[in-house]
Amino acid sequence: MWAPTASPAAGKTALPSLRPRRPAAAGVRIVVAVTPVKARARSPRRQLCLAVPPVSEMAAAEAEEDEEEMGWRRAVELDAAERREMAIRRLQEEAGTGSSRREFAVFETARGDTLFTQSWTPVAADDRVKGIVVLLHGLNEHSGRYNHFAKLLNDHGLKVYAMDWIGHGGSDGVHGYVSSLDHAVGDLKEFLEDVVLEENYGLPCFLFGHSTGGAIVLKAALDPCVEVHVEGVILTSPAIHVQPAHPIIKVVAPIFSVLAPKYRVAALHRRGPPVSRDPEALKIKKLQDRLCYYSTDGSCMLLLEEETISSPSLQHHGRETYHPAKTGDNVVVLLGDLNYRISLEEAETRLLVEDKNWSILLENDQLLLEFSMGRHFDGWQEGLITFSPTYKYHPNSDQYYWCFDGALGKKKRAPAWCDRILWRGKGLKQIQYDTCNYRLSDHRPVRAVFHAECEIRGDADCACGCIALSSTSE
Repeated sequence: MWAPTASPAAGKTALPSLRPRRPAAAGVRIVVAVTPVKARARSPRRQLCLAVPPVSEMAAAEAEEDEEEMGWRRAVELDAAERREMAIRRLQEEAGTGSSRREFAVFETARGDTLFTQSWTPVAADDRVKGIVVLLHGLNEHSGRYNHFAKLLNDHGLKVYAMDWIGHGGSDGVHGYVSSLDHAVGDLKEFLEDVVLEENYGLPCFLFGHSTGGAIVLKAALDPCVEVHVEGVILTSPAIHVQPAHPIIKVVAPIFSVLAPKYRVAALHRRGPPVSRDPEALKIKKLQDRLCYYSTDGSCMLLLEEETISSPSLQHHGRETYHPAKTGDNVVVLLGDLNYRISLEEAETRLLVEDKNWSILLENDQLLLEFSMGRHFDGWQEGLITFSPTYKYHPNSDQYYWCFDGALGKKKRAPAWCDRILWRGKGLKQIQYDTCNYRLSDHRPVRAVFHAECEIRGDADCACGCIALSSTSE
């Protein structure tokens, strides 16, 4: 359990609580005087005789059902305890590395569930904590997968908190099952108030959510009581307006949620899920991770229609286009395989690539032509391209496909800058734009580093920080 910290000093303005206030129960004793009435003689009534099992058989059947229920609950508790022990062991193995201090704690919710939480704190003498980031992972994964990202935030003076939501990682519950996203939203509010804000009073707080965690963060940020505590929201691929793979799923899913709410489709998409282009990273870091449950129960779909958030937000959603939140403070980053090519003959493109004549190639780049004609991406920006085309490479090689004999690959597509990072909004400046030396895919992922500014409410100063993004996700 998190140890309580000292309350804010007297005289500071009290912020509204994130917990709903419960009305105090008022006890009233009512005494009624009843006049005794002479008992009336009752006429004999007919009784219906049924074949009822003996009491001993009924008791045995109930005891057997109770034993099965207790056995199932015990199995769930043992599995959660095993996962929690594994999460703690991993954390302890990595706690002493780098310039971050990594710690864990358990947090008990109002429902009585125990959640596994952890934090990363800068330890360098000159690293004064400038702000707080509360991180929420995606569906069927856990907070430990964000260790590298949290350490990067530590390098910029930000302390990071993370929570494994119910049924995930080292927390209680059936592994991979969430009865309601409202539970995760409520747990986030409790964790934010009881731990994060208590331990870091006065520091600016930001919420970061990925995938379904982004939907949870967004729904929590719509609460006015949360809004006053949060300076900004960062969402990556938030699970909003999720469309099923087939329309029949919309019909079947509600039926399954009633008849078999805890039924899970195991091993879903093990042969090629779209969550990553890197099969090695997917195999090692996701499918073989005991703390991940690679399946789905279809219960984590969130639809947000007209509601808006007023906190400054930074959002990116892979290669898909979408409408950002309706607020003037948004900064949006679009990254991924946008699949734009070069409008030249294939042979000419290959010769220019061999000569590294990027200027002529970029003059015929289809995305830049769209920019110049103003037909698409109005108001968006892209950094200067100084790197080689990102597609199409032979796996585990620096050679393009057309450099090999036809027997090694039938697709001899001309090179192109398919993978791009675009952005729009105020207070965002790109300071790095290049490719990663990553050879497992036929694409070379691109990465960018941004310098971001956001105004702190009630203060004329601006908080600055760096945001690193890559077009390849794991």
